Amino acid sequence: MSTPTPHADYNELKKDTTVALDDQVAYMHQLEEAGVEVDTTFSSMPLPLKIFWGVFYFCLALTSLYFFMVSVKVIGESFSLLLGCEAKSAFEFAHNPVAGLMVGVVATALLHSSGTVTSITVALVGAKGLT
Repeated sequence: MSTPTPHADYNELKKDTTVALDDQVAYMHQLEEAGVEVDTTFSSMPLPLKIFWGVFYFCLALTSLYFFMVSVKVIGESFSLLLGCEAKSAFEFAHNPVAGLMVGVVATALLHSSGTVTSITVALVGAKGLT
């Protein structure tokens, strides 16, 4: 006699639930009996509501992208103002490629975001702070 594994019920359910699309209701019932929570919120919505939420999330994504681009522009203008007062000498060490690489690695580690470091670097290059 074999000892049951912790996943025996799951494996048995997996074998038993190889069903066709016509048996989706039975499959959902088996999942509910197994204690798996099934979220049917989106699939039970009427079509006009699905279209509304799809358009809403698409517009939300475009708006987020717009605000990201505006923030990069603001960062660039901020560096232009900062570098207007001869602060370019602060980046003299970056002429050595190894030093520039190490500064990038440390900045990425401190900020925990390579995207932020890239945005700042692009803004600095645009403001002629880095060449």
